[in-house]
Amino acid sequence: MLVLLLAGGYKHRNSLADKKLNLSLPLKPPKYTAKHARNYRLGYIVLLLGYVGVGLIPNIYDWLAEIPSFEKLHLSVGELSYKVSGKHGEDRITVIRTNSGELEFSCGAGMFGHPDCISPASEYDRLSGKVAEVWWYDQPIHLFTKQNKVVKLVVDGKEKQNYDNTVQITKRVAKSAPWLIFILLVFYTLIVAALEQNLRKGLKPSY
Repeated sequence: MLVLLLAGGYKHRNSLADKKLNLSLPLKPPKYTAKHARNYRLGYIVLLLGYVGVGLIPNIYDWLAEIPSFEKLHLSVGELSYKVSGKHGEDRITVIRTNSGELEFSCGAGMFGHPDCISPASEYDRLSGKVAEVWWYDQPIHLFTKQNKVVKLVVDGKEKQNYDNTVQITKRVAKSAPWLIFILLVFYTLIVAALEQNLRKGLKPSY
């Protein structure tokens, strides 16, 4: 018993000595300075602006999108053509050439929807030059930004886009928009929380 008490006392004295020794060592400076912290938090604002500009606003426009009644749509008649778009040239912007000039159209549900109105896209080459009738309206897709949204398209006497189908697609996109807004908000919050936790750890001095 005495041996155990002496051994315990010896370990206790050693642990106290170790602590004193550790406390006497100089502290390592924090990993981040106040300037780093300021830049970090400015980064949060940039991320927030990115979320608002790329995620929130376009999805709100999709959420509120509503197809006008058929009699309120614009009608343009002319020669069908197209322009290639997209990073890899995978999209087609529908072009109608009229006596007053060219009009560009999109069948995309919103800002980031594929604009193609004819499927498959290879059909654009075959149908170019044919007479096309387009029923459309000005669709807001972002702040101060609109697109000529196709609701119904008839090319060479054959219907390529249908009014009822366009209305149903628009409604489906509108229903999914709030979920996308929520998911993107959660994603943004998780990123900021992780960055803030890392920043706070780096602002503390270490032994």
